[in-house]
Amino acid sequence: MSTPSPISGKTILVTEDDFLLALMIKDDLEEQGATVIGPIASCEETLRLLRDDVLLDAAILDINVLDGLIYEAADHLIDHGQPFVFCSSLNRSQIPDRFSAIPLFSKPIDMRRFFESVFH
Repeated sequence: MSTPSPISGKTILVTEDDFLLALMIKDDLEEQGATVIGPIASCEETLRLLRDDVLLDAAILDINVLDGLIYEAADHLIDHGQPFVFCSSLNRSQIPDRFSAIPLFSKPIDMRRFFESVFH
């Protein structure tokens, strides 16, 4: 019998504006037993969802999405104690210092490392 994935039964928000990458992330998470909210391609839509107090266990956020940078949504997640990671082609020096403790993954995201960083 196989060991269940650390995200089995978890709800994960995905904000990513690259359609194919977003579908790949969604498929990877669902294969591990997660429920995926999204993928969402904009900061505005992500914020609207978060302000509706959606219940989630973690989030994967692309930084540069269709309508700008995702930092306001990231601040919301921090303020509400919700774990998340950034998945971006930006390097750490391009991200505001207030997010220095947030894991940063290059694209495509390494799901094993995501699981470990959020659900250790």
